[in-house]
Amino acid sequence: MAKDDYFVIMYRILVYLYACDKEGSEFNPKAISFERMGIPESYWTNVIEDMLDHKYLKGATIEEFCGGAKLVEWDRPRITQEGVEFISENSNMAKAKKVLKELKETIPGLSLFI
Repeated sequence: MAKDDYFVIMYRILVYLYACDKEGSEFNPKAISFERMGIPESYWTNVIEDMLDHKYLKGATIEEFCGGAKLVEWDRPRITQEGVEFISENSNMAKAKKVLKELKETIPGLSLFI
């Protein structure tokens, strides 16, 4: 699994939202932006859209424009119970966690939310 794998992207977003909830910290959209993750915006938007469809997160909407362009709008996003269960129980989430842990060990000081 690569750092730009679908499940790795999902894991990073959901873990960030979970951490914000648990710590009571303010959501920063730049922390989980497509630029920060180094992936195309369309790919990132599709991942967000899928997480909304599966009810893993709430507080976001997808605006669709002529030509198919999509924009994510945030409104107090948070992880849902389904999202917490997904990152805790899904085998692909366990693989994503392992990839990010290995990457962090390789590059000291690297944040899981890069």
